[in-house]
Amino acid sequence: MTVLREWKLRSPWQSAIAFPSPDGTMFSRNAKLDAFLHEALAVAGLPRMRVHDLRHVFASHFVMAGGSIFALQRLLAHSTPQLTSDVYAHLVPGHLVGEADRVEYPEPPTRTGLGNVTSMAGGWVNRLTGGL
Repeated sequence: MTVLREWKLRSPWQSAIAFPSPDGTMFSRNAKLDAFLHEALAVAGLPRMRVHDLRHVFASHFVMAGGSIFALQRLLAHSTPQLTSDVYAHLVPGHLVGEADRVEYPEPPTRTGLGNVTSMAGGWVNRLTGGL
């Protein structure tokens, strides 16, 4: 700790970062890729963005196209599906409506159609209705 403290006191950048990049900013895992992306975007005349922004764009489009939150959690290497859901579930506001449509309900019984429902229900309707 003493060595780091002494180094920090001699640091030309005097920032909160212990090992800053040459320009005094924090190193990023994607620093070289970000630099390449920024250069390519500048040449194309497009606004600057981070590699991490592209990750969000992919995830958003994946979910909006009907992709599963569980599959996305694995693709993004999130620790839990809850984390993925907290960030991306709002992009599919109609997903619960679609899920509810998976369940099929039989037509309500009528006097003529009661026989089908009775046979499906194992005879309990027949017992309740007295065989109507």
